[in-house]
Amino acid sequence: MQTALKRYEITIVNEADGTQGRRDRLGTFDETVTIGRSGDSEVRLEHATVSHKHAIVEASSDGFTVLNLSARGSTFVSGQRLEANESAAIPLERAFVQIGQYLLEIRPVGQTQPYLDPIPIPGAASGSKTLHVFMGPRPRFQLGATALALPPKPGRFMVALALRPNRTTTRDALVDAIEDAEGWTNLDAIVFRLRARLDEFGKENPAASIEIRRTMDVAGLSSSSEPLLGRALVLTVRGQGYRLALPPGSVLLEADD
Repeated sequence: MQTALKRYEITIVNEADGTQGRRDRLGTFDETVTIGRSGDSEVRLEHATVSHKHAIVEASSDGFTVLNLSARGSTFVSGQRLEANESAAIPLERAFVQIGQYLLEIRPVGQTQPYLDPIPIPGAASGSKTLHVFMGPRPRFQLGATALALPPKPGRFMVALALRPNRTTTRDALVDAIEDAEGWTNLDAIVFRLRARLDEFGKENPAASIEIRRTMDVAGLSSSSEPLLGRALVLTVRGQGYRLALPPGSVLLEADD
């Protein structure tokens, strides 16, 4: 008697531009499927970071296997990078598979494990802070486990907000923190540059962006109506100033020797 293959479903957790919110189910399968950019892929992901034939998901009687066909180094299974032609077994419960800039969830049909369970980020250390600020003349930043490069004034603005996470910092206090030698600061222009850089970071690092939003969700600080990371993370408090939408326990300040 032949053992039935496990049926599984594949869902997009985040879009290719790094935004999150909608969860698109791509289909339910009980056999081998290919994932890629080509038109004959059963799961087609149309983005430059996805190879034409990127990966194969194969079902068996006791689970699933992902075979990476791409040489781009952009395939991860539950946070572990797969080399070209390397495969990884997926546990019976579920797994997260990063294909280029997409993060996919693969789970057995009928499996109801809550979405808010942790999503592994490639390279992220267990227990790491969401925002790590290295204080110094030229501050450095990490979001998740990924370096965030900021110009000097947006960097000083970010430090001022990180000193008071989830609390409003007034415009006057922010001007004092980033004022240049001539005593003139275009605060709105600096905020625009900071948000634009955070938006770029979200697009370049979709898995890290999802974990940041997860931290915000758990603390009740996330706005599902704001798809871009910059405005979601740096909030305008009308008539007062700005607020960093992260809980205090997720921010680490450290002297940069």
